[in-house]
Order: sequence, then structure tokens, then C-alpha cells
Amino acid sequence: MTEIERVTPQIGRVKAEFTLDPHTYVVAGKWHYQDLSEVEYNLYAECCPIYLVSGNGSGILTVNGHQVSFIASGFLYLDTDKEIAYDRENRNRNASISGQYKGLRLQPGQNSISVSDGFSLAVIPNWRVL
Repeated sequence: MTEIERVTPQIGRVKAEFTLDPHTYVVAGKWHYQDLSEVEYNLYAECCPIYLVSGNGSGILTVNGHQVSFIASGFLYLDTDKEIAYDRENRNRNASISGQYKGLRLQPGQNSISVSDGFSLAVIPNWRVL
């Protein structure tokens, strides 16, 4: 929406612009899934999951052929909606990853998800519909 305008005597003319997200999130999409086969088939619209990587060292997260390299020290969260990586204490760990968050989104239909050996992975799929 861009056609909202108001005139005030103190400020003058004010114009506000809003960007809306038309999606509704599916309740089950907020659960943690450790069995990747439960999230690899997306019945809904494109979604922006949160990946929870646990382990130590360097690894690679691969989703539909798109790779993101990371360095984890215990736990690393990759939030593909906010495009930020953080640890359990909510400290920014963007310097610990290399790659594009958009490639980690789950597409409608079949997806493939894998992580390097030595790491475990859980997914909060954030399934959503229009």
C-alpha cells in the first residue's frame, strides 16, 4: 500500500508505505523436525525454514543442490527468512557462514536436504499458505 497520506499542522505532509506479507503460517510448520524425511516434501508455498545445526567444526548444508558452508561451535541456527545466523545465546554468527540464504528455502513439492557427516540437523520448516 502506498496511497496513504496525511497532512498535520506540526509536521506537514506525511506519507507512509507498508509492505505486507500475505502468507499464513501452518501451525505444524513451527515444530522442530529431526527426521528430514518429514520436511523434504513441501505441500505448501515456498517457505523460509530455520535450520538448527549441531556439532563442531566446518561443514556444508545442502538444500536442493544449493550449498552453504558454515563453522559451528555447538549449535548454529540459520534463519532463511531473516537471513541471519546465530548461536544459542542469540549472538550473530553471520561471519560463520558462506553462501546464499535464498537457496536454502523449501520449494513446493520434493526437496533434498543434507548436512556434512559429523553434524546433526533439525528443521523448523515455517510452512505457509497464501
